[in-house]
Amino acid sequence: MTVPDAPPVAGGFDPRQYTTGVPYDACRVLRDHCPLARQDEPDGIKAPPVRPT
Repeated sequence: MTVPDAPPVAGGFDPRQYTTGVPYDACRVLRDHCPLARQDEPDGIKAPPVRPT
């Protein structure tokens, strides 16, 4: 079984993407294409997988 790659979405750790509020469109892309996603934190530590709500 393979997992499809999600389209590129800005990382959830970049505060600039929240300047106009919660990035609901980016969350929707992740939810639609990759409901279980792992992101690298800026310091290189892997974040636990989470399911966007």
